[in-house]
Amino acid sequence: MLINKQLSKKQKKWLYTAIAISLFGVILFLVHVPILRGVGGWLISEDAKGEQAVPLFVLGGNSYERGKEAAGIYKAGYANTLICVGGNVPQILLALNINKTEGEVTEIYVKELGVPNSAVKLINESSSTKEESEAILNYCRENNYKKIAILSSLFHTRRVARTFKDKFEAEGIQVLIWGSANTDYDILEWWKSEAGMVTLFNEYVKHLYYFLKY
Repeated sequence: MLINKQLSKKQKKWLYTAIAISLFGVILFLVHVPILRGVGGWLISEDAKGEQAVPLFVLGGNSYERGKEAAGIYKAGYANTLICVGGNVPQILLALNINKTEGEVTEIYVKELGVPNSAVKLINESSSTKEESEAILNYCRENNYKKIAILSSLFHTRRVARTFKDKFEAEGIQVLIWGSANTDYDILEWWKSEAGMVTLFNEYVKHLYYFLKY
């Protein structure tokens, strides 16, 4: 009888454990979408576009998406000048023996999209967001800019804001941060795409790196 009672207690314990795990699984399934969206949403920190057209600096990387977004912003009247930034040469271009930097590729693309040559400038240097912030700050000093906008990918905007805003505002320069959507995945369902998962993971790693180094 004692053995049977002990087995009965163990069985009840396992039953309660199984029920608890099942309930947790159901709850997690029901709320996983808001949680995952929140994980991606935290990376996004965009400013509103105002009525005044400002110089727009297009950061290096992903010239197709950022160039397309920049051209649209210019045509909508939110930017009066596009300054294409970036000194890295994409490896895919090196494989084709094309020695064009990210800034130069973006410059070519926005012109092809109809932005006039007179409205497009180039900062043909910098290989990271931190270096870009320093190059752009020098450019703003030289051109006496007091209000600018920075364009990067949406999932990069919080890190870009942290890299730029305090530094620029300390010198009396207002910075607006704008983001371009990624064509490889939906930011509201980033976990459904390998590209989305890789992008999000890499961005969180960069946040940690920038926090520790800068």
